[in-house]
Amino acid sequence: MTNLFWLPSDQYVTQHVRIWLAQPIAKGIFSKASMLASLLRRGTDRYPSQRQIVEALESLWGAEMHTQISRVGGSQVTAISLQLPDGRYLPQAGSELLTEGIALLTELITEPHLINGLFPQDSFDQEKERLQAAIENRKNQRAVFAQQRLQELVYADSALASPRSGRLEEISVLQNKDIVDFYHQTLKNSEVIVGLCGNHVEDFTSEKATELLSWPRQPLLRQPLPAWSHRETISETKEVLPGEQSQLLLAFSSEIAYEDPLNLPLSVFNGIYGAFAHSRLFRTVREEQGLAYATGSRLDRATGVITAYAGLEASSAALAKEKMLEELYRLQQGDFSEEELHMTQQTLCEQLRGMNQEAEGRLDFRINQILMKHGDADELMSQIQAISREQVVEAAHRVRLHTTYFLADREDQ
Repeated sequence: MTNLFWLPSDQYVTQHVRIWLAQPIAKGIFSKASMLASLLRRGTDRYPSQRQIVEALESLWGAEMHTQISRVGGSQVTAISLQLPDGRYLPQAGSELLTEGIALLTELITEPHLINGLFPQDSFDQEKERLQAAIENRKNQRAVFAQQRLQELVYADSALASPRSGRLEEISVLQNKDIVDFYHQTLKNSEVIVGLCGNHVEDFTSEKATELLSWPRQPLLRQPLPAWSHRETISETKEVLPGEQSQLLLAFSSEIAYEDPLNLPLSVFNGIYGAFAHSRLFRTVREEQGLAYATGSRLDRATGVITAYAGLEASSAALAKEKMLEELYRLQQGDFSEEELHMTQQTLCEQLRGMNQEAEGRLDFRINQILMKHGDADELMSQIQAISREQVVEAAHRVRLHTTYFLADREDQ
């Protein structure tokens, strides 16, 4: 059965369609999924080349198509999206343009161009080389590289350790047949969700979805991720990569699962601590102390892990770490103002409102709502506004330093 939802709106000049294939995460899945997503957009049985795919999109009045890999909670999600012109502004396109577009997306998913049961070898080799080059290029993006190294250190041997685009050592050994096998596994094991946003998208009915998106499948049961556990001994790692700036990262575990009543208070804590321009890390570590060029924090609500980061001169790292931990301890003691609490609640609500203004954001919010089983935007905003100082402090007390990672710009630091 296909999960289909509509987000009708007459405020956009385009119609947006997205098909998600969601399956439980597992080791190696992101490397295979990245390769598969790249190969699916290269051709179908009817349009066996990229040039012909481009021509098919042009025949849909200049439709735009892209694929994307992500993790939502405990799910690996492959999304294939299409943006079509709104028929109000293009009456000559006919009334079936939306259905024709979705039919093309379905072809890309269910009828990829295969030769003797394999993807064309030249396409496979090109996409493998392109993906490997993109992963190698991470080293030139120091903040991204550091975040991914910290992710590997925190999540160790679990599937969560892999970045969503995959790992070089996994991709380098992949063979064509591995991806074909993974493709069939994905078709069989994935939950299929279709989202449509725009004017008159409800014209694409459930009956049409069943007709186009029916193939044998037995979706695997998705399990919520457990909250990541504290460590008895803090892990500390230093690496050297020549460049213009050093990176200091601190990972904190909270043992607060997504379903825990303290999960939203943890989001508010993270907002006061480092997520926004009014947060403590920005105000103290960057503005008052001048210890970092950039600093902040991020929360993975699915695992309860908070990552605090600072891009800085290596000579400032020790003092910056001290100040970052000092701000954590202050908040754990309830040392924050009502203004900070209120401003953080308002900013979190503004984020939710902003996400639900644009079509892409509305689709992203809804897939998270479906897979993570949370309420709508209004419900979440009401819950955020109702969070008390005591709940924030209680969540803060659960936060402990788990892993530190320092990427130095030269050997002598």
